[in-house]
Amino acid sequence: MKKQAGHHTQEPRKKTNEEIKQDRIARSAAKKAEEARVKAEDEKNSSWDALNSLYSECNELLRQPAVIAPILRNKEIMEQIEDMTDFVRRANILQKDLVAYSHKLAAIHDTHVTKVGLVEGFDQLMQSYEVSVSYQNWMDSFTGVVLSNHFDIMDSIEKATIKATEKRNEAVPEEPKSE
Repeated sequence: MKKQAGHHTQEPRKKTNEEIKQDRIARSAAKKAEEARVKAEDEKNSSWDALNSLYSECNELLRQPAVIAPILRNKEIMEQIEDMTDFVRRANILQKDLVAYSHKLAAIHDTHVTKVGLVEGFDQLMQSYEVSVSYQNWMDSFTGVVLSNHFDIMDSIEKATIKATEKRNEAVPEEPKSE
């Protein structure tokens, strides 16, 4: 890319440690959920323990948006949010969705909470299959609805963080360069 007189190109911004941590959490949760899903499929739902493992992975996904909470208390970043009305609307939707998905997950878990070990008989096999499908549908929906909104909110926070950093850097006088 050519530099024009009076213009400079900006190098891509490196991710902050917090952003790297959040990316790792997201990848880890998605990977664990997929591993649990594959494990349940591999075992053909022959074990209630596999469903309990799937429940644990769903619970981990449910906790992922909690990383936003401390950032919302950062006044410097929040002052730089471009469209605060839309941001608050999306944050409220996220909060309501998390409550609703938490209840849905608890309801699925309640269908097998007392069961452990191997699935015995056709009726239990059918029930375990239905529970497995319920968990898979929950994960797909959660990923598409809640995590999608979560990542949109994180994108707004990232942009605000960049603005806040730039504003802070502008306020600091540059040291004279020695020749």
